[in-house]
Amino acid sequence: MFHVKQFQTKEEVSAKFLEACKAWNKIHRIIGSNPELLLSQSESAWVETLSSGDISPDCFVDVGAGSGIAAIPLLWLKPESKVVFVELDQKKSSFLYHLVGALSEKERLFVVPAKIERVSRETIGGLVGNECLNPVFFARAFSGDIDLRTAIKKSAFSRDAWLCFEEKNQTFVFSPLKI
Repeated sequence: MFHVKQFQTKEEVSAKFLEACKAWNKIHRIIGSNPELLLSQSESAWVETLSSGDISPDCFVDVGAGSGIAAIPLLWLKPESKVVFVELDQKKSSFLYHLVGALSEKERLFVVPAKIERVSRETIGGLVGNECLNPVFFARAFSGDIDLRTAIKKSAFSRDAWLCFEEKNQTFVFSPLKI
């Protein structure tokens, strides 16, 4: 007898995410005043990006993840993929740990509470496993005094890794890391 993994629907994931955001916002202000709009904008950007067919990622590393809102739509858009949230801020990484439990996605979502430049490729590779051949390192709101490309190269565990960042007009730009 085989067990087939049932992926959560967009509605299930969205409801759980927004519920967690609203509960945490009462105390910690984890996300802005309109998480529904932010989630919709993030989904639209990913739909456009993934439908182009230029890349076919099987795992995502969200650098400076914050509340995780940039990667949440991937749970229904790429249900077989894995997501690693890299977030140094203790309040935000605590929220992300809570979110992983609330979404019941411990096999697909991982939290690394660190700066990207301190995360080894063994750490990320150990979380997502050997089956992740086309990772995307996503930096939506990254603001550091380091060279992002250099920092991510140290953490990249695949020669076919991509760097993705968001431009001001909420379009995603991809470029190969060339490790």
